[in-house]
Amino acid sequence: MERLRRLSVYLTALPLLAFAPGGCRAPDAPRSVLLISVDTLRADHLGAYGYARNTSPVIDRIASEGVLFEQAIVQWPVTTPSMASMFSGDYPHVTGVVIAAGDNVLPTRLFMLAEAFRQRGLHTRAVVANCVLGRQNRFAQGFEVYRELWKDGGDEELRIDARHVTDAALRELAQLASAGEPFLLWVHYVDPHFPYDPPAGYAEAFVGDATYRRIDAPVNPDDDPWRGIPKDRYERAGEVSDLGRYIAAYDGEIRYTDEQIGRLIDALDASSAGADTLLALVADHGESLGEHDVYLNHGHVAYEEQLHVPLIFRWPDQ
Repeated sequence: MERLRRLSVYLTALPLLAFAPGGCRAPDAPRSVLLISVDTLRADHLGAYGYARNTSPVIDRIASEGVLFEQAIVQWPVTTPSMASMFSGDYPHVTGVVIAAGDNVLPTRLFMLAEAFRQRGLHTRAVVANCVLGRQNRFAQGFEVYRELWKDGGDEELRIDARHVTDAALRELAQLASAGEPFLLWVHYVDPHFPYDPPAGYAEAFVGDATYRRIDAPVNPDDDPWRGIPKDRYERAGEVSDLGRYIAAYDGEIRYTDEQIGRLIDALDASSAGADTLLALVADHGESLGEHDVYLNHGHVAYEEQLHVPLIFRWPDQ
């Protein structure tokens, strides 16, 4: 595994990997890109980045087959401004996007990643599970197909569950691969985001393991992440004050998401597009799990646990 140090990378470099200047395809470049982003995923909670728990066997395998960036640092530790910078290649003070969501709309002047791929003639599709990345915020710029899963029918939590995300992504991938033309497919998972509620068995697998330790944490009555577990999170978790339980549940969400990503990667590798597709995996930001007196949240401070994210590229046999 090649490990590169001290890099802050913009994903807008991906079109340059896929095509040579002037629109001619480079002889040794991949034709397509599968971009996987995972919401609220700390790099240091993955085995590939040295974590002791077995949270990420699939991602670890992908890292061993490709290039792992040791110091990928996001521009802002919250989804909307972070993804705006990744997709535009501009700093937040240039994009003007510096708040979490709400009326935070991308300026039309920004030239986005999907637009760059469309300009090069690739098909562009997205499957997204976080509503702050919706059409209303203009993240669909340049995409021919933009699946906003929270708008699907049925229970909202199931609509954005990692299994449903993978199911939807598999349908898009099958259509793109069968067409035999180059593409960008972006898939965004949201499961590691609070409330850390993975399917039964995933959180429990880490409670009581060699890494687990009970951490009695204070509860902040003001629903603020500073200096204690926010009251809303405490009540939603069944009034658990043991921070170790929250960390185990967070790790369980990672393991569940990792398995669903594995289904997607297996399908890619088995498809006609597999050998000619660059896989890129990244996160929008991390999460504070009690460090620096910030509990179960993100977007407030510029510490490592919120800014350091995984960044992995894999292109088979290259």
